[in-house]
Amino acid sequence: NYSFVLVNDGIEIPGNLGTIVRTCDAVNVDLIINVNEKTKFNSPKVIQSSRGMILFKDIVSCSYEEVQEYLLNNKFNIFLGEPELGKSYNEYNYDGNVAIVVGSERFGIDSRWYEKEHKKVFIPMLGRMGSLNVGVATSIMLYYFDMLLK
Repeated sequence: NYSFVLVNDGIEIPGNLGTIVRTCDAVNVDLIINVNEKTKFNSPKVIQSSRGMILFKDIVSCSYEEVQEYLLNNKFNIFLGEPELGKSYNEYNYDGNVAIVVGSERFGIDSRWYEKEHKKVFIPMLGRMGSLNVGVATSIMLYYFDMLLK
């Protein structure tokens, strides 16, 4: 039974995907879902950068429609990692089943995610940059959510 899920939407760089998988292991994410798959989990660079953790995590690849149906049918609170919209990651209540969606390095999250009433969450930026690397941003959010879920 899954209650803490990460959805990777179109992650392109194998090192980022591997880093995300390592972080998912560190915070006990129950399930990792790849949609709009650009980089395969069995890519040698993903395996290397995950330090083999892809072998120990529940990971699936599916379509946007399949993941949306699964998350909604199982009453997940869905949070879209979004550089500008929504609220800061530390302003939400993360009760119940939690799914975090992060997007590709160039294009972000598929626009279809925004057609539903999902919550949008960002990491406040204090410097000149408008966003973080997707692997770093995902790690920050996952650690914060994990801390709240304990």
